[in-house]
Amino acid sequence: DPRFLRTFLLTYRSFCTPRELLELLVKRFEIPEPKFNTTSIHDDNEALKIREDLKRFRNEYVKPVQFRVVNVFRHWVDHHFYDFERDHDLLDRLNNFLRSIKVKAMRKMADFISKSIQRKMESSNTEREFTYQETPPKIEIHLSRKPEDYNLMTLHP
Repeated sequence: DPRFLRTFLLTYRSFCTPRELLELLVKRFEIPEPKFNTTSIHDDNEALKIREDLKRFRNEYVKPVQFRVVNVFRHWVDHHFYDFERDHDLLDRLNNFLRSIKVKAMRKMADFISKSIQRKMESSNTEREFTYQETPPKIEIHLSRKPEDYNLMTLHP
């Protein structure tokens, strides 16, 4: 849910640090595969069933969870990059994690996040110069009385 994600990323600091969140997300991404008792396999049909079950587990459980985790990282980088600007170790950990993603479908998302990080780092390192295409307008002073009506001597005796 995008609203939940936005709210979560705004409020998570009230119960954990950015480093803890990163570690928890990485841990969530790394889903262990179920262990099958291969000693009880007696024929090819049972082995085929186990391979099909494992494939279904990866497609229906692992991939969706991993996509959601990577999506959290994408939103975190896009909308709350200041966490990474303030903590370079956190940024290094995220970059290491993104480089470790090998699954082809998620590799594209990881590359996209890495490029976004690179752009944000480059833009934060460049000095900004403000230029105006036109000269600014003259300053206008609006007085309710004429300037000679102000007697400075009476204001400061």
